[in-house]
Amino acid sequence: MGNPGLRGLARSFGKSSGFFHSRENERGYVLTWVMVLTLVAGMIIGPFLQFMVTGVRASHSHTDTMQEFYAADSGIEDASHKVLAEYSATSTLNGDISADVDIITVTAGSTARFPVRGVIAIESERIYYAGKTDAQLTGCQRGYDGTTAKAHDDGTPVTAGMPAVGDVSDSWQYGIEDINDKQVDVTIEPIWILDGLESDANGTMPHAELVVVGQVLEIPTTALTGDIDNNDTTIPVASTAAFPDASEGNPSVIRIENELIQYIGKTEPPDPPALIAAPDGRGFDGTGADGHGDGEEVTAEEITYHVDITYDDSVGSLKIDKVGAWLPTGFSYMPGSSNITTGLDGHLYDYDNTIDVVSTELFPNSGVIAIDGEIIQYGSKTPTQFNDCTRPDAADHDDGTVVSAEPQQTGHHGGTVLAWTFNNIDFEKLPYELPLSGEGGFTPSAEFPFRRTVTFNLSPIGEPRGIFSWTSTNRDDIDLSWDTSSGIFKITSTATRPIQWYSYHADVLRRHKPTKSGGL
Repeated sequence: MGNPGLRGLARSFGKSSGFFHSRENERGYVLTWVMVLTLVAGMIIGPFLQFMVTGVRASHSHTDTMQEFYAADSGIEDASHKVLAEYSATSTLNGDISADVDIITVTAGSTARFPVRGVIAIESERIYYAGKTDAQLTGCQRGYDGTTAKAHDDGTPVTAGMPAVGDVSDSWQYGIEDINDKQVDVTIEPIWILDGLESDANGTMPHAELVVVGQVLEIPTTALTGDIDNNDTTIPVASTAAFPDASEGNPSVIRIENELIQYIGKTEPPDPPALIAAPDGRGFDGTGADGHGDGEEVTAEEITYHVDITYDDSVGSLKIDKVGAWLPTGFSYMPGSSNITTGLDGHLYDYDNTIDVVSTELFPNSGVIAIDGEIIQYGSKTPTQFNDCTRPDAADHDDGTVVSAEPQQTGHHGGTVLAWTFNNIDFEKLPYELPLSGEGGFTPSAEFPFRRTVTFNLSPIGEPRGIFSWTSTNRDDIDLSWDTSSGIFKITSTATRPIQWYSYHADVLRRHKPTKSGGL
């Protein structure tokens, strides 16, 4: 018969057979979702892993590139020091060599100053060596850079070092110790210092017949001859002779300890020497007025720069077109400070637009002049007049007041070019500047019978490292000459690995802080 309870339970489950169907259907749905999620995961994970791999590779590439950059930068720094130090290394051959040997023996212990690899010169032959020992240069490529390999005798000098200033056809290649497992090779090439300023149609080498030397005169210095308090306007000093003239319209500045003082005049013997401060000149430029004791040092806040031009008179009459100078960043020309001057011929009123002067011979046909602090632009001239004058800050000026030529100022290589132009003026008519008291003067000689000097003032006080000057003439045979104590060199530094390279370069002005630029 069976148990009626079990039969009822069976019937109950029989009536609820949908329960079993639901469980079976759920199994189907789960399988479907598992397959969907697996497919989606496959679509996402693959690219994600690829992205991670790419990111890691990019990170490694960036790191490697930065290592190359720093390695190349080390080459720039090394070359900059060599340029500023006018580097050279010298040895001598230890034994004769033929034209085909690739190991060159030199004096023992003399290779220490030579780079780890690079170019040397033996007579007219240039040779690239790939390595060195204490007494040998190894892996030599003879007849390098278009020269001819040839035999050399024992004792012949072996040199490496900087190319000649201004010889744009020359260069020097060398290498430094590997950095970050990268081989670093450097090239130093001279750049014509007047590139972008003058034409090179007649060459890029200076002329021995016409010598230009720029120099900074000693900074004017004196001492107080009495105590002063913080509101004194008469500054008693031992001497005012070396200090620039000044006026209300064209003041100058001195320093006593930490205080700057703007002065507008000075007295000289037989009166007691003194500098006269402007009414509001104490504590100039926010330095704060203070008392100072007898004997404290007094220095000018301007420096005077000389452009000395010496001519040997070898080609007869010489006419000058231009005298120029380049100032490094941070230095400024002081208006009205040049010694290219004339004088007012009669009183000048603030409404005059024609200015009568003694002579305009040293002035360009149109340009800018300074009169006691007033800057005036003129449009034309006659032998004794400046015409069509523009005077935005017009003032009256007395007969005889100094009129100075202002240079044309333009930006160049991060600094400022000053250029005084002339109308083919005879060399002898340029200013002749006598030296300061106590200094030796120019003594004419058979070799150099003539010297003329253009001077101007700079601010702030300090040594303007890298400043250079030049002059141009109307002759093709000696058209240009410049101060050869300065030179510009292009430095290229390359860091290499098996299949890639990074190059970095900079232009370095000798005796001037190097300025870098670079890129891939």
